[in-house]
Amino acid sequence: MKDFYKIYTVTIISLALLLYNFDNSNHLIEQEKTYTFAVYPQYRSQQLFQVWQPILKRLKEETGLKFKLTGNSEPAIFEKTLANGNYDLAYVNPYHAAKAGKNGNYKAILNDKEEKTEGILVVKRGKIKSLSQLKNQTIGFPSPNTLASSIILKQELQSKLGKSTKAIYLKNPLDVYMKIHNDKISGGGGTKKTFDKLMPSIKKQLTILYTTQPVPAHPIIANSKLPKTIRGKVISAFLKMSKNPKDKILLKRAELKNINTVNQNVYDKLDIKNGY
Repeated sequence: MKDFYKIYTVTIISLALLLYNFDNSNHLIEQEKTYTFAVYPQYRSQQLFQVWQPILKRLKEETGLKFKLTGNSEPAIFEKTLANGNYDLAYVNPYHAAKAGKNGNYKAILNDKEEKTEGILVVKRGKIKSLSQLKNQTIGFPSPNTLASSIILKQELQSKLGKSTKAIYLKNPLDVYMKIHNDKISGGGGTKKTFDKLMPSIKKQLTILYTTQPVPAHPIIANSKLPKTIRGKVISAFLKMSKNPKDKILLKRAELKNINTVNQNVYDKLDIKNGY
């Protein structure tokens, strides 16, 4: 009987050590891996880097994890990579969050709950004064799959103007604004936040003619395959950063000043059937 207890005790200790080493090994793997953090190209690459690289640096300091800022300047390529589940984390527009949630690839984890995104129709100041003047004109949109500045705006314009306008798709809101400024198109879609970031000399020559219904703000989404421990560390780090005055300045630049947790069902409720 004593031999039995001795064997039993040795077995239990061995299993405990095995489990400890397994957990410790997983922890080391998590610490050594570099996690991809993609950002939707609503601005040009240099601007995105300037905004997000300092945030990821602070995220690394708070979590002890490694992050690589990634993405693509071409919205279509970004969306394809996202649809394939190739990013660990991503900051996306509401359309992407809704679609990725329906596909089961990602779940929204954080957003600025106090912010809403509204699509705007921008025109050249003094040239277009009413929506009716846009009949038979060319309207530019950032890309087919931006919810507020393309999908919803296009829907609402069609309800008011019918199908009398021609739509063209560009890379991002800045491209749209510059086309309007240079008289290449009669009007175009964007958001108030991207419009406010324009150089004053450009902005003063443009005006907002129409604003759409609001939708939830851009969220940070996490890959469904990302371990819960990693998701938890990322969420905790961002919430901690939101209470730090210096970090809050960084988050404000990324339109996440009042960042908080969010449930995926906020985006699941959105109507995305008209995306392409």
